[in-house]
Amino acid sequence: MPILVAEATGSLVSGRPETVKAVSEKVSALAQGILAAQVAWTRGALTLPLAIADASSPLAEIGRSMALAALEPAGRQVRLNHRRLSRRRKR
Repeated sequence: MPILVAEATGSLVSGRPETVKAVSEKVSALAQGILAAQVAWTRGALTLPLAIADASSPLAEIGRSMALAALEPAGRQVRLNHRRLSRRRKR
C-alpha cells in the first residue's frame, strides 16, 4: 500500500509501474472470474434437466459452484501478489 500511495503522489511523467500492474491484475482477475462463473453456470444448466428428472434440486450447488469459480482467480492473484510484494528487495 505505501508503494501505491507514493506512486499516486508522484509525477505522471515518471510512470507508475506498480499502480499499472495492480490495476491490470485486478481487471484480469475480474474477467477470469466472470468467465469462470459463466462456465460454471453453463455446466449447471446442462446438468439441470437430468437432475430434475431424478427429482433432485441442484440449484444451490450450481450457485455455490458459480461463486467458487468466480472467486478463484482473484484469490490466486492475491496469493501471488502477497508472495511478490512480501519478498525482501535486493539492494
